Amino acid sequence: MQRSPRTNDRSGVAEVLEGVGEAPAVTNRSRDELLDSEGCAAVPGAAARLPLSSRSSGGDCVAPGDVGLRVEDVQYRWADTAAGKKRFKAVITPLHEAFHRDVVEPYLSQWRQYIYRLSVSMLTRAREHAVHERRRLNTLNYGDLLNVTARVLRENAHVRRALQQKYSFLFVDEFQDTDPVQAEIVFLLAADERNGKSGRGRTDWRKLPLRPGALFVVGDPKQSIYRFRRADIEIYNVVHDRFSDPATGRVLPLTLNFRSRPKLCQWANKVFETRFPAKPTPHSPRYAPLDPNPEDADQGHARKAGAGGVFTLTHTCDDASEVLAENADRIARYIRTEVDAGRRKFSDFLILTRKKAARIVPYAAALEVLNVPIEVSGAGAFGESAEVETLRTLLRSLADPQDALALVAVLRGPLFGASDRELFAYRQNGGWFSIFAQESRGARLEPESASGARIVETALATLHQYYRWTRVLPAASALDRILEHSGYLALAATTAGGVEAGDLLHALDRVRQVIEEGGSLADAGDALAEDAEETSEVESLPLEPGRTDVVRIMNLHKAKGLEADVVFLADPCGGFNPRVDVHISRTGATSQGWFPVVKKSERSYNSKVLGEHADWPAHKAAELPYLEHEQDRLLYVAATRARQVLVVSRWSGNAKAPAWGVLNDFLVDAPELRVPTKVHVAQPVAADCSSAVQAEALATREVAHARLREATWSITSVTAEARHVAKMVRQSEAAAPSSRRDALQPSQT
Repeated sequence: MQRSPRTNDRSGVAEVLEGVGEAPAVTNRSRDELLDSEGCAAVPGAAARLPLSSRSSGGDCVAPGDVGLRVEDVQYRWADTAAGKKRFKAVITPLHEAFHRDVVEPYLSQWRQYIYRLSVSMLTRAREHAVHERRRLNTLNYGDLLNVTARVLRENAHVRRALQQKYSFLFVDEFQDTDPVQAEIVFLLAADERNGKSGRGRTDWRKLPLRPGALFVVGDPKQSIYRFRRADIEIYNVVHDRFSDPATGRVLPLTLNFRSRPKLCQWANKVFETRFPAKPTPHSPRYAPLDPNPEDADQGHARKAGAGGVFTLTHTCDDASEVLAENADRIARYIRTEVDAGRRKFSDFLILTRKKAARIVPYAAALEVLNVPIEVSGAGAFGESAEVETLRTLLRSLADPQDALALVAVLRGPLFGASDRELFAYRQNGGWFSIFAQESRGARLEPESASGARIVETALATLHQYYRWTRVLPAASALDRILEHSGYLALAATTAGGVEAGDLLHALDRVRQVIEEGGSLADAGDALAEDAEETSEVESLPLEPGRTDVVRIMNLHKAKGLEADVVFLADPCGGFNPRVDVHISRTGATSQGWFPVVKKSERSYNSKVLGEHADWPAHKAAELPYLEHEQDRLLYVAATRARQVLVVSRWSGNAKAPAWGVLNDFLVDAPELRVPTKVHVAQPVAADCSSAVQAEALATREVAHARLREATWSITSVTAEARHVAKMVRQSEAAAPSSRRDALQPSQT
């Protein structure tokens, strides 16, 4: 967009002011003062007929895109006295508002609709191209498999009936987490078409009759929390309505809670009877109280739960960062004390946060300080890992040795840690940023060269060795040797939970997959880059998944279906602010979706709207109740994970928007959790890393490798094998007892 031409037509200003809307009379002097010293009026192209002027605090005329300029931004120029500014504000504010309403907003609305149409057209073609490419390469993803299966069942009656005969009964658990495509597959398999006609016509799964007793589903609509991946409560309501018809099935309510102790059930009932309606709505299920298991009173472990219930961890710090650190420290001290006293095991504890990534790391670090074993999940996406980014940059550098930018990034990264000062010193001493720098120079830098330059030279020599490994060894083997030589994998394994080391091993598997398919190191780097850009996150995995006696740390969405004796609702800083990114409307078998096209800020969570549908405000308003009610269900999941003790963290600094929402309103009678101020932690015994121990370990490894390298096979020929078999038969017969040889002789008559 270009700036609109400037105008000095002062008489035109009067026409603008009179034409925009009703306003108090404006004197000639006030009209002149509405212009800047040059009489400049810069406005968007669509509104060029309105030569209204305003200037930013920097003194530049407003560009076409800067339509959000406020009247207050230029108030200080209007008059020298407060009374004069007030008088001008009374005149200009209505005009400014009318200008926005009648010119700016209509223009922006049409422009955003135009951008939206272009974006949707482009994305539609891109989606079709991506589907075609996956089919061509025979690399269907999980979504493709679901959609192809549903289409085959929907459009091919012969296939559908064959599978209906094969799978007589279907049992679906956690049905509230089922998306529309999965639900369609289940209902098509359970359909009753024994008396139907064959054909290839399309079939609506919502209308097909079901075979008696063929489908049994279990689900809790109060735990429907995955609307962001289309597993929303609407699908559950559709199925519930079908089963409510006596001609189709029955709905059996299950309210008995076998997990939580009576105190926790009673508290949860008190909280959520105010959040769920008495009758179900399209956005929310009805309230159903939790009935505690009456057998708990007769069980031995119930005595252990006598001190159970709901507790709080209250913080009064001023700074949010201090709250997070203090909360993590207090939780870690409590867990360490309980385990040391023999009252609980590490596996009895579960720590939940509202958000992932940076919110989880402080808790993992605090626990590791006290030597508490942990398992972290939901800490962030695999593609966002700094360790994977480092490996990706290294692959680019080794694949293209002439890429000086990638090479410098590797030198400055964690593999070598060269500073800008050291890189500059190397360049000033005649160095060349290339893996082959040493070969081209024919000699090392002079001894009197700066130490920083020698550090960079050593790093380049190491990279040259890495480059040679990638040329003489299989790519995966070369990367294994590089990570072992650099110690980067060992370094990643020292972080909280070992998630970073798990990411590196995951990345190595990804590289192996690309290489086995005929790709190069550059292709492997591109594949890792694509993983980082995936909208559906590839989740990080811990270094040792499946360990049992560990404290589990995860975000709330990862915790559904899990339980623990003691559950901490941690991270009291982050509240909930619903943001509508997409709205999907389903009518029968047809679905339609709308979304805004936004540009996200790299420095904050703010975003700028670039395009949107003409009816997006209405669709946004329709989606908002779904998100707000889903937050209640998220809190319900959080409040029902504990068997014995639930600890809710809270901070006085965000009382208006607490992280755990409505739960905070029911903590008045909850006692504060008693946490010891100091915890004695036995220092781990330092490992013996002496030269003798290392030599012994190396010798042991070599012996093991030699044993593995011993051949367990031999080469032979068919003739030699036949002779060997014949020889073995003769030896066996010669060794047989005489009575047996006599028995084998033919009888003489």
